[in-house]
Amino acid sequence: MMDRLVSVCALVLWTSVAVDGQVVYSRRAYTERGGSRHQLWIWNPEDGSIKPLTHSQRNHFDPACERRGVIIFHAGEDPYDQRQMWSFNRTTKVERPAGAQPKPPDGRRVPLVGCESSAWSSDETRGACVVGQNIVFYNASQGAIAARVPFEPRPTPPEVLGWSPDGKWLLVSTMGAKDHRTSDYFLLNTEDHTWVAAGSGNDALWVPGRNEILYSAPRELSGRRLAQLVTFDPSTGKRTQVTRGKTDNIQPTVCVNR
Repeated sequence: MMDRLVSVCALVLWTSVAVDGQVVYSRRAYTERGGSRHQLWIWNPEDGSIKPLTHSQRNHFDPACERRGVIIFHAGEDPYDQRQMWSFNRTTKVERPAGAQPKPPDGRRVPLVGCESSAWSSDETRGACVVGQNIVFYNASQGAIAARVPFEPRPTPPEVLGWSPDGKWLLVSTMGAKDHRTSDYFLLNTEDHTWVAAGSGNDALWVPGRNEILYSAPRELSGRRLAQLVTFDPSTGKRTQVTRGKTDNIQPTVCVNR
């Protein structure tokens, strides 16, 4: 399936491009004895460390950080009920009910007719949007279309997700060919307009400070559908598994360093 159309990230104000940041996600570690819950965990791309943030006897889904990186909002037992949100303070370690979070106004759109999904480069000089089965690049200084690139990998509709920090790559998703519960990810080289297949999964994003993407890749393990976090470097084609074990690691989001 396409990436989450409505997520907590859309309900709170957070910085979508974070040069200096970490990745917060929902993780459940399965144990032979006793129950377990999805807790908030954090991955530091700089040193590779993975640490738990919460230990409470409730589930934690759809995390999203507010702009300062101190408060993490998340859904509770019902991941689809956005009215019953919780907040976690990274400084005090206190969790409390937060209720519904207001939806911020839509971000800046690429001013092209028929634009279905769009994203700006980090310096906001270039825009990219989906028009039909094409990725259309927009030059902000000239106020004109710079290039039109057909979405060649698949006949299914594409969705623009974001630019790499260096502006060389554009992350694009489409419905999973083998599993409609996931998305297939492709990276478009904005210089020579070639496509690179990145993998299949959910909730892909750019790793803070790196020209690599991170996504949650589900697999069947011991009768359970579990997901591991995986990074992909389009310049080398290398995939690296970040999480391991009998764990379910889902819904990553960028959280700026405090």
